[in-house]
Amino acid sequence: MLKLLKKFFSVLNKNKKILFLVSCFISLIFIIRFPWNDLLEKQIRDFQKKSPKAVQMDFDSLKLQLFPPGVEFQKLSFFYRGRPISLNSLAVSMDLAKWLAFKKGWKFKLFKEDSYFYLSFYKASKQNKEEPESPPLDVYFIKGTSSSFNLKVLNDLMPKTQLSGLIKAGFSYSGSPEEASAVKASLKAEGEDIYLSKLELSTPLGPLNLPAIQWSAIKADIEVKESEVIFKSLRLGLDKDDFNIQMKGSGALAFSYNKRPRLRSYNLELKINLAKDFPLRILDLMFSNFKEDKGDFYRYSLRLIGQGSQVPKMEKL
Repeated sequence: MLKLLKKFFSVLNKNKKILFLVSCFISLIFIIRFPWNDLLEKQIRDFQKKSPKAVQMDFDSLKLQLFPPGVEFQKLSFFYRGRPISLNSLAVSMDLAKWLAFKKGWKFKLFKEDSYFYLSFYKASKQNKEEPESPPLDVYFIKGTSSSFNLKVLNDLMPKTQLSGLIKAGFSYSGSPEEASAVKASLKAEGEDIYLSKLELSTPLGPLNLPAIQWSAIKADIEVKESEVIFKSLRLGLDKDDFNIQMKGSGALAFSYNKRPRLRSYNLELKINLAKDFPLRILDLMFSNFKEDKGDFYRYSLRLIGQGSQVPKMEKL
């Protein structure tokens, strides 16, 4: 046996190519058989324990993905604004095409019950044209899509409201928080069998109770560019629904660093159909001058023109 081993290593020493292939084979077997998942899981759990601020996240198991490099969590749970959130799985992986272009790109795949959501993110640097001597700005690019998303998965975030219905949606965003006027975004969504339970809203005049709403279908096409939001089309419900809305128009957005954008001005066309027995009489208080009796339902048709939080000007269409 010893003679055979000596002969084997002697052959390897004489033939460098064979030695290299054997070394690669042994390394590959080691990489495949090594318990990377267990090691990574242990490292993450140790980090959670030693972190100065407790990381409130838990998962049943994780799986390491080699190509593209990434990791997948199974039965993940965490807290968002004090509310518990759970996912069947969350996969995070590198976007190799973006990294090869020297951009930090990541891909996310979220799965809960029967809903999937895909998200891609990358960051790039851009020189501010107005201040060429200043440091480059960080520009963020985000894109999300879902061909199967059930609104009921959002009920964890909205304990006082129950949602359901299937949505197909896609959105995109590009821009820097330090150059808000250059922000570009878009949202396209289609949905069916949408249900929204009774809702109570707090207003300056007191609580406002809204009835449960059902829409056979919804459709939205909204775009943001050069500090303007454009409602290409927004339809909530069909003519056969007891309550349905159609809206289009545009508005100017006011941006400020680290704050949510505000609608500075707007010019919107609004059409609302309301069944006579549907309990939403607040529309009479708001738009009584634009009410038409259509037999089985009432129709409200008007144009809203306003500035910020001021009372809008209303005109007939």
